[in-house]
Amino acid sequence: MLFAARELSRYVSHGTPPLCRAILRTLGSCALCVGFVLLASTRIKGFDSDPGAVPTLSIVAAGLSLTGAIFHLLRIKPALKLSALTVDKSVVESHLRDL
Repeated sequence: MLFAARELSRYVSHGTPPLCRAILRTLGSCALCVGFVLLASTRIKGFDSDPGAVPTLSIVAAGLSLTGAIFHLLRIKPALKLSALTVDKSVVESHLRDL
């Protein structure tokens, strides 16, 4: 289980498990991806003409959103393990001081 120092310090300060945050960010990134794909698909008239900047940038943004969704999806398994362990905050604080 690898966690960034920022994730652990957020866990200590807010007390919220990273599982909820990872799930919400995954869903948010998926929603953005779908929204950008829909925006691009409504603006493209066909393959015989230049689509313009908006559909092109929408496809790029959809790809970035999909990348974010995959990243946050990969964070769910470690977040599940941390939630199941119920680690004492003092242990996490001492670990953060050693970093």
